[in-house]
Amino acid sequence: MKKTASLILALLALNTGSIYAELESLKLQDINSLKNLNNSKHSTPKTSKKTAPIKKDLVYKVVVKGNKNIADSLIYNEISIRSGSKVNPAIINRNVGNIRSLGIFKNVSYTTKKTSSGIIITFKVEENPLIKEIVFDGNTVITDKEFIATINSQKNDILNLISVRKDIKYIEGLYTEQGYTYAKVYNIKTPDKDGEPLVFKIAEGEIEEVVITGNKKTQTYVVEREMNLKKGMLLKDATLREDLRRIYNLNYFTGLEPNLIPGKKPYSYKLLIDLVDRPSNATISFGGGYSPLSGMSVYSDLYWDNVVGSGQTVMLRGQFGRATTYQLKYHNPWMWDKRKSLTVKTWLTEGQLGSLDPLHTNQVFFRNERRKGVEVAVGWPYSYEFRSSHKLKYESVAIQDKNKGYKITSYTLGLTYDTRDVWFNPSEGCNYIFSYEVGLPLDKDSLDFNRYFIGFRQFFKTFDKQTIALRIDGDYLRSPMLSDEDIFYSQMYIVGGSSTVRGYDDQSPFAYGNKRVVSSLEYRLLFNDTFQGIIFVDAGNATTGDIYDLSKYKVGKGIGLRFLIPGLGPLRLDFGLDELGVSRLHFNIGHTF
Repeated sequence: MKKTASLILALLALNTGSIYAELESLKLQDINSLKNLNNSKHSTPKTSKKTAPIKKDLVYKVVVKGNKNIADSLIYNEISIRSGSKVNPAIINRNVGNIRSLGIFKNVSYTTKKTSSGIIITFKVEENPLIKEIVFDGNTVITDKEFIATINSQKNDILNLISVRKDIKYIEGLYTEQGYTYAKVYNIKTPDKDGEPLVFKIAEGEIEEVVITGNKKTQTYVVEREMNLKKGMLLKDATLREDLRRIYNLNYFTGLEPNLIPGKKPYSYKLLIDLVDRPSNATISFGGGYSPLSGMSVYSDLYWDNVVGSGQTVMLRGQFGRATTYQLKYHNPWMWDKRKSLTVKTWLTEGQLGSLDPLHTNQVFFRNERRKGVEVAVGWPYSYEFRSSHKLKYESVAIQDKNKGYKITSYTLGLTYDTRDVWFNPSEGCNYIFSYEVGLPLDKDSLDFNRYFIGFRQFFKTFDKQTIALRIDGDYLRSPMLSDEDIFYSQMYIVGGSSTVRGYDDQSPFAYGNKRVVSSLEYRLLFNDTFQGIIFVDAGNATTGDIYDLSKYKVGKGIGLRFLIPGLGPLRLDFGLDELGVSRLHFNIGHTF
């Protein structure tokens, strides 16, 4: 038994040694494998030392050639292609367009070249020439110096077509600022090589011809003399508008339309003004009436404006009744050149003439008088808006009831400044008037007096066909003979009635004196070309005392209608209320102011 156990132990020991030997062998192999694996992670294969293969269809480099005066950076800023990007013809062409848009190159092209490193794109540019000088051909109203200070292109610069296009707008803009909107840069000559000029060819909108049409009743020269625009002049917006206003203010036409027809030269024009005549420039009126105060009266008027198309005016008036009046007036607005006018007026009146009785009833009473006289006035313009007038007057007055008489021999200086758009029916503008009349004591019967008048009229356009109209008038009569009631009653001022403060009786004025102030405010609404409505407020006073005492002023207010009658003017109908609320209807011809 003991032998058997010993044998088993010996075999086990032998096997164990063999197993340990095998284990040791395997462990050594594993350690070597781990070392090899670790070394492989931290070592670089021989192939990693070489660069990756180049793709030959990608951009390797972008090159710019041909620029001499232009910096490379300016061109590269317009190029979006970068090294390593794919070659795309559409993108390349877009970059060519970007470079061209700089405006400083005559030609821009590109080439591509394949290399072992990739594709090289070369942009070839050809610069525009240098500008030796800048020439403006055709300008007369704007100087070269003004143009140079405005445009971008300058002497010794590289020609930039983008700047030149902007320069055209700048040049035409200068003309527009000065009202010459028809002036154009019609051609440009650019330099082909260094040292040549840049030339701007300018047409300033010359008028080749002025043609007036449609004036069947008015002579053409009557229209042409109102115009500042003539053949050979430059067409200016403000001048054309002013000419049309002047023609319309003649009041001979119901319509006018300007047209521009291209002329023979670049941007020159034929100015065609088409007119529509008024149906008639002559009116004949007959009428009459009866009132317990003045009795029966009959009148006949002939008013002929624009006699035989000449622009002259003749007026004949006759009135028969308690008093008989004959009056003749002649007016020539162009008696001499440049609107120097002549007006002659003569009259004869006999019979019972109305006069005011301020000491008793402030109503009109009648006395036998005989008046005959003549006026000659010369108008002298300094501009279309500002003019003076010089009038000589002679009138002989016989007061037959008093066996008394006197003469008026006087000189009157008048000054007017008028910017109203339409004289006979203004919507905007102003009209300032001043006159001074002095009595010339040529003999013992001549009155010694001084008469002053100042008038202020302003028109404010509010909305379409709506206007606010303001009037302030002041009168003053001074004479050492004012106390002579027989003479100066008819020379004094009155207030109350259709021409001063509406809403009060024309036959019974509320104020009388040698000093007068009248003011009016109207809101005018033009319904159409012939019909107008107004809302008005009037205030005024006349006195021989203190004109500044506002407590003596009276106010009238109301509404009115205007009907435009060709050749005669507005027919006026006003419904007014006085301070007591009493209403009165006033009928007359022409605006109150």
